Amino acid sequence: MLDRVSQAYKCSIENYQEIHKSKHWQGEYGSRNVDHSIESLFNFRNNSLVDGMNRSIDTLDCDYIKSNFSKLIKECTYDFVYDNLDQLNVGNNKNFIKHRGRFVSVGDNFHIKFLYDLNDNVFKAENEIKVVCEIGGGYGNLSKLVRKKYGTTMILIDLPEANLMSSYYLYKNFPNANFFFEQEGHKEVNLQTIIENDFIIITPWTTISSEVKIDLFINTRSMMEMNFSVIQDYFLFIQKHINDKGFFYNVNKYYKDSVGHPIELDKYPYDNNWSVIASYPSWMQESKIHMLLTRRGYSNHKHSLKIEMKRIWLKKMVYLLKRKIDGTPILSKLYIRLTNV
Repeated sequence: MLDRVSQAYKCSIENYQEIHKSKHWQGEYGSRNVDHSIESLFNFRNNSLVDGMNRSIDTLDCDYIKSNFSKLIKECTYDFVYDNLDQLNVGNNKNFIKHRGRFVSVGDNFHIKFLYDLNDNVFKAENEIKVVCEIGGGYGNLSKLVRKKYGTTMILIDLPEANLMSSYYLYKNFPNANFFFEQEGHKEVNLQTIIENDFIIITPWTTISSEVKIDLFINTRSMMEMNFSVIQDYFLFIQKHINDKGFFYNVNKYYKDSVGHPIELDKYPYDNNWSVIASYPSWMQESKIHMLLTRRGYSNHKHSLKIEMKRIWLKKMVYLLKRKIDGTPILSKLYIRLTNV
């Protein structure tokens, strides 16, 4: 299996499309000498491979991890959190505490909260969620959680460097699962690919047949680091392949400019065929990141996307005001007023 992972990485690197290397990506990966060998994967969660993913969130501060863990339990219930704690520590993460034999880290806690959102709003008896596509999911932890809890077929679309880690990580967590990797003699991902595999791990430039339909798309904290033209392409892809009444779970910053131009959540190119299911500031990152869950072709006039985008625009302006001039008493009062919009 590791030979397949290595070969898939080499093939995807050879076919790299430069448009996907945003200025943010260049800063995280392009300017450093990173070891992408198979041997480096054993420790990928504490070496340079994972930089730019969870490294900025994870911490060795045990008191902070305990505090974050306690807040997560209050938000999601103890049983839900414990059931989804890591049992294997694939990648040898060192930023953790142990709780009843399981691993607790801040980065993983965020993924459990994302899973809780999906459990609360998407994975209900009346919704048949069989195929899930995560875009830009990093080393694959959220996809692991979704697959483990719901048994869905998972499509992961990301850049070669991330796919290398997620392929290893998911294989180690699901050694008996069926995997489809990039460039293994296949010209496209089609219905047969979906039927025969549990995990399909590909790059954005892999061809996906128009017959493939997806019940849930996920993007958490990575579209904000893409060129806007790439975001536009992803939205065209999502709106082409999403099932009728399918879901899009979108967690991203109100505003970020690390790619060299502003990426603003309220300007994401949704078409007019979405309704809002849930929308609120993201847990533990309320001032700067928002969770927006929408549903395709679902009539709900009380939750208009157009109206919701105006509210998100206001929160973005609050974020920008606070970021530039934090500490000014008058603007602090304005901040409090606007955050209650």
